[in-house]
Amino acid sequence: MAHLLRADALSRFEETHNPPPPPPPTPARAAAADATAGADIEPIFRGGPPPPPQALSRHRFTDSSTTLSKKKIQQAHNSAKRRLHVQQTRDRWRQNERDLQVANDTKAWERIFAHPQNWEDAKRRGVVTQLCFRGVPPAVRRRAWCAMIGNPLMITRELYEINSQRAQELSWQQRMVSEAENKRFGSQGGPPPPSSHPDSFGSPAAAGKEETMQLLDQDLPRTLPQYQFLQTSGSLRDVLQTFVRYRPDIGYVQGASAVASVLSSRPDVDGHTIHPWPPGPGMSYLAATLLLYMDDSFECFTCFANLLNQPFCFDIYRLQREQLDLHIKTFEYFFKLNLPALYQLFKRYDVEPMIYYLDWALTLYVKCLPLDVVARVWDSYLLLGEAFCIRTALGILKLFGKTLSR
Repeated sequence: MAHLLRADALSRFEETHNPPPPPPPTPARAAAADATAGADIEPIFRGGPPPPPQALSRHRFTDSSTTLSKKKIQQAHNSAKRRLHVQQTRDRWRQNERDLQVANDTKAWERIFAHPQNWEDAKRRGVVTQLCFRGVPPAVRRRAWCAMIGNPLMITRELYEINSQRAQELSWQQRMVSEAENKRFGSQGGPPPPSSHPDSFGSPAAAGKEETMQLLDQDLPRTLPQYQFLQTSGSLRDVLQTFVRYRPDIGYVQGASAVASVLSSRPDVDGHTIHPWPPGPGMSYLAATLLLYMDDSFECFTCFANLLNQPFCFDIYRLQREQLDLHIKTFEYFFKLNLPALYQLFKRYDVEPMIYYLDWALTLYVKCLPLDVVARVWDSYLLLGEAFCIRTALGILKLFGKTLSR
């Protein structure tokens, strides 16, 4: 009996102090253990000899460096977040300051427009100049431009409608004659003659430059094509062809190709004339820019005609060699005075102002600058004239002076 009790107590003691063996590993657990096992500590898991001290020290160093790199990454991330927050706060503050300035300037312009006498007083006291240098708010830009350009030509709505109607008739006649010539000479296999139609439009001397109205079909699709309403509404074509009918002595002038062909075309070694610039929009850029801020075609035509009647634009669009040379020499004088190093560099490589400056002046920078910048340029140009046009050109050259000097 005592023997049985002793055997039972021994079996209970073994069950208590010797736990059952673990269950056999599944294939998934075995694959995970093999994938996570390191090369240096693999003998520990597989019952081999302990790893060398170098391996343990390398693992301890890797763990500490990983922790340090994580701290540096977190610090850099926090620093970038702080800088971004500061920059966003500064931008919001600047935007609020600009919005407040625009609101105050808008109120100032409204007070100027409240009475006709206020405009002359503000110009005399220099208030208009300060407001223009800060930029005319878009809400009052139409009225500001109309006031700065004025109407010294005394154009009335009746005069505009008369010339618009005659311009439409003239355009229709030119189109009919052009189609008839294309059919007649197309069937004969020869080129059509030059565009001079004395039978339809009187003598060439009497017609002036009204035949340049045909160039509108080429230039209008290329003038600010991102604004489709300029072409679909017909306002741009109406303003330009009305001006051609109103001023046949000027007609329609294309881009820098017209000026370059007069000034810079020179014979090459074989005696042939070189015309490096293809035709492009010119006068249409000015009318399109005005139409962006003016809904009324009559108002746009009035500003457009009076703008081209100013001495600077009038001399350029008349394409008179003597007057163009005078404006070029004026620009060269200030170019040499303010940027002598860049001026000498341009002279060394025969980069003449007619290559770049006349193209800028002909389109009043609409062709080469973004439209929001163009609006700021026009805010001051319409008040100061040619002086600000030269200042703008010198600013562009100074901005890109280092790039051009490389």
